[in-house]
Amino acid sequence: MNWTKKELDSMNKTNEIQISPKKSNGTLKEPTTIWMVRNDDNLYVRAWRGLKSKWYGAAKQSHEGNIRIKGKEIAVRFEEEDDEKTNQAINDAYLKKYGKNQYSKTMIGPEQQKTTLKVLPRNDEE
Repeated sequence: MNWTKKELDSMNKTNEIQISPKKSNGTLKEPTTIWMVRNDDNLYVRAWRGLKSKWYGAAKQSHEGNIRIKGKEIAVRFEEEDDEKTNQAINDAYLKKYGKNQYSKTMIGPEQQKTTLKVLPRNDEE
């Protein structure tokens, strides 16, 4: 299952989303507000606190959870993204969307790049 162009366009206009990965017991973590960017036909997130981020650890372990965007809760799955070329494009997307400030520069740092996750829609049958 993939995002529609309409969904991608709408989500890319939103500066912040809330992410709630599933914990090991199957319940959702409390929501964390994060940034999300689009590259081509995919959506990506990174952990500002890098590999120590609790939401990232849960997402990496469970590979699923929910995002809340514009008041809508969406079931998603997470895939790790370690392709160098794709990560460079994601860096560019962060700088373009959020500007060249201290926060966006942190988001393109080497440790944050290690936390890059592709966010895909999930249906309950997956």
